[in-house]
Amino acid sequence: MGLFGKIFKKKTNGEKEENFNDDDKDLSKIKQESSKDLSKIKQGSSKDLGKIKQGSSKDLSKIKQGSSKDLSSQSIYIDSEEIILNNIVIDNFFLLDNSVRFNVFNESHCDDKSNIFYKVWRTQAIIQVIFKHYVIKSIPTQSTVITITDLFNKKLTTGFIPDTTKSVTFGRKFNQSLEVGSIPESVTYLKFGDEFSPISLPLNVLPSNLKTLIFGQYFHTAFKMVNIPPSVEILRLARCNTELLAEKLPKNVQDLNLGEVNGRTLTIGDIPESVTTLSLDQSFTNKNPILEVGSIPSTVKTLILGPNYNQLPPINSIPDSVASLTFGDSFNQPLSPGLIGNSVGMLVFGEAFNQIISPGCLPDCVNILEFSNYNKPFVYGALPNSIIYLDLGKSYNLPLSNLPENLRSLKLGRSFKQQLTMDTLPPSITEIYLVPNFDKTLISYDIPKHILKVNEKN
Repeated sequence: MGLFGKIFKKKTNGEKEENFNDDDKDLSKIKQESSKDLSKIKQGSSKDLGKIKQGSSKDLSKIKQGSSKDLSSQSIYIDSEEIILNNIVIDNFFLLDNSVRFNVFNESHCDDKSNIFYKVWRTQAIIQVIFKHYVIKSIPTQSTVITITDLFNKKLTTGFIPDTTKSVTFGRKFNQSLEVGSIPESVTYLKFGDEFSPISLPLNVLPSNLKTLIFGQYFHTAFKMVNIPPSVEILRLARCNTELLAEKLPKNVQDLNLGEVNGRTLTIGDIPESVTTLSLDQSFTNKNPILEVGSIPSTVKTLILGPNYNQLPPINSIPDSVASLTFGDSFNQPLSPGLIGNSVGMLVFGEAFNQIISPGCLPDCVNILEFSNYNKPFVYGALPNSIIYLDLGKSYNLPLSNLPENLRSLKLGRSFKQQLTMDTLPPSITEIYLVPNFDKTLISYDIPKHILKVNEKN
């Protein structure tokens, strides 16, 4: 890698700063024994520095005037030291496009003087002297999509994000308090990183036209201190307190993720009737039942019970409007008739579920049934004949029996090592998904080859 390939190497997420402690002895030698070479660098390398200044002047002019073709880009990425816009790198100290970076200073220029210059270059004083004019003032006004990387954690001033911006995504480390105007009114999509958790989000801080609002994993701001615009239609919370839901949730929200639910049991009116997709999870500290009959509005069509949820929902608490129901990876409760709504067409069980299913527990409306680690035999009549797609998951390894009469697609995982014969399958079957390394000797001669498919998932 050449001199400028080293200097301008772009940092990736999580990449650490280079450690130059090991170079102390070399730097000491440079100061004590190589004054002649340093002098050559200061004086004799002015031509190279001139190339930098002159060769980049066009790019600088374009940026200052806002007429650069590159600046018409729709997206921009920011971290704590640099802004990356297409192939142009701008930071507090330099601006060079790729052609200058790799054509003017390529491998052929990396002689001993370059190595010395590289070490001295890294000192703050020289950087500031050479590139004192190359300081970022703001994001180009043409930007509409802004992604801020994990290293950025600076106070936002009014005008820093241009009022043409539609989408802003903050990185993991951003955790600054926001003021009115710091996020422009033009923003309709706003996503915060995992560490964002200010003391409060006062009224009018978030844009009034906001449609999508996503908070990160460690958002612990007291719910009473959070003001969400009524325009929000998609809302993702890390956790919530049920005491304030009816007051704080926007009335037009359609896709709602409550995160870990704390406080009392959800009751009628807590969740707006505008919600069609609802996700919620169980908090480790909350032992109260989360759901009661009527707490989920009849407008909800998709219900997702999160990875920590392991409560038995009350009978009839899942409304008949729910067409898709997902139980998370911790759920392992025995099912009973009436537990699952009478309109559920797609039913998904997570990693932990491994309960015997009795007849009548699954409603006749289920068309798609998916397991993860299930390994129990199916009792006759337990699987309704309405099922046309059955995924037995990665752990199932029992002889096939009592499959639904109308089953079309059957997916078998990596643990399945049982004989496959047509007399164990319903005549309606049209697809059998097997893992790539499935033992072909277990496949009976009477199974048509064209119905055998490859299962890449399990």
